[in-house]
Amino acid sequence: MKRAKTSPKKGLRIQMSNPREASSVRDQQSVTSVAALAQLSKLEELHLDDNSISTVGVEEAAFREAVSLKLLFLTKNHLSSVPIGLPADLKELRLDENRIAVIAEEAFKNVTELERLILDGNLLTNEGIASGTFQDLVNLRELSMARNSLTVPPPNLPAEFLVKLNLQDNQMNEIPVTSFSNLRQLEKLDISNNQLQSLTEGVFDGLFSLRQLTVRNNLWHCDCNIKWVIVWLNSLPGTLNVRGFMCQKPERVRGMVIRELNMDLIQCPSSTAPVPHFTHLPTRLPLITSTKPASGEQ
Repeated sequence: MKRAKTSPKKGLRIQMSNPREASSVRDQQSVTSVAALAQLSKLEELHLDDNSISTVGVEEAAFREAVSLKLLFLTKNHLSSVPIGLPADLKELRLDENRIAVIAEEAFKNVTELERLILDGNLLTNEGIASGTFQDLVNLRELSMARNSLTVPPPNLPAEFLVKLNLQDNQMNEIPVTSFSNLRQLEKLDISNNQLQSLTEGVFDGLFSLRQLTVRNNLWHCDCNIKWVIVWLNSLPGTLNVRGFMCQKPERVRGMVIRELNMDLIQCPSSTAPVPHFTHLPTRLPLITSTKPASGEQ
């Protein structure tokens, strides 16, 4: 275990970044016990990267005992879920390169001061993320969930202060039109390296502060559904940098930059008359007149 030099202003910093530096696995696990952390009331930074810490090796609410903790780094461990009972004043949490498949709804409960959350390189799916997971993170500024297995952006993202959202290297094949609608402060959005072929018109309409949008290495299909994207791209102000909109299908436009596409190259299906349909059943049936001859008529 390494101990950095400390001062009254900066408080205590502990780093244990390699299991070979600890005398035993028991030494590593003792750091994540309630008793050990309760003795470190001035601890502000705890670096436990690249160890063999598992979820069962972390006592519930152990980190909450470190009441002054601001930075907690648990990168490259064996965690299968987010530790429950994080300290209330935590500012930055790194859980990247673990085996996290589940985030319970109470995982970030009362961690209202958190500003940076890194969850890259885990096993997260949409089913493994509870709907209210991020609702308490009212001060979050950066959320990174790259290299997971998401098929759509997670719901109920923290909207008030979020400025950076990384969703690259997932398995997203669609983005619901309301996914980003409340992210008015978002400046950087990365949805690269997914399986997106098209986007619903208006999906970026709520991103009033957006400065950088990266969409590289998706499966953009340049058919009639891409026309609105061309119009949108050519209407953007110079302050918004968009990277990566390039046709992958059909073959005749493969490799072409979508912003520069001629509308004549986009094939749309022939228009057909709309099929009428009822949105509800009629309240009255039409009167049907009989064509049967009256009595006595030939």
